[in-house]
Amino acid sequence: MQLQRKLLSYERKLEKLKESKERSIKHLKQRILKKDQKLKRSSMKSLRNSLWKITSKIVRHTEKYCFTCLPKDKKLLPWKLRIAGHFFDKHEFPGMKWEMLNVHTQCEKCNRRRHSFGARYSCQLIRKYGYEAILKLEDLALYRKSIKFKYSREELENHIQDRSEMLKKIEDGQTV
Repeated sequence: MQLQRKLLSYERKLEKLKESKERSIKHLKQRILKKDQKLKRSSMKSLRNSLWKITSKIVRHTEKYCFTCLPKDKKLLPWKLRIAGHFFDKHEFPGMKWEMLNVHTQCEKCNRRRHSFGARYSCQLIRKYGYEAILKLEDLALYRKSIKFKYSREELENHIQDRSEMLKKIEDGQTV
């Protein structure tokens, strides 16, 4: 009798251990599934960073000279010395960070002195795109700043997809 009781007691303990183990496994599977879902869905910060990297590469591939240097100073810039510089500051006007009209290749000297070279940058923008286009760019920048514009996840993902395709064409030597 006593042996049977001990055996029953061990069997119950074994059942509890099995149940506990199954619960632990189920819990671990749920945690792994949640982590997988998080990994698949990139954070907004990583999407913004990805879009900037792609935009910067496009600009640096398509413009091989500093946009703001004076004509007498213009030299072909090696890839590593090309910086994607903004006309409307990316911190003051965050909604303009990825606008292609707002970003151009610059040498380090021009990019670091962007406040003192603002007039030169504007002249170059007017030469390249025309006065009306620059007024529209300015209106867009001021509007986005006034409403504290932020891209949605979907907009960022769409821009990343479009610009990735554009970058691939550029790297393959096709015109865009």
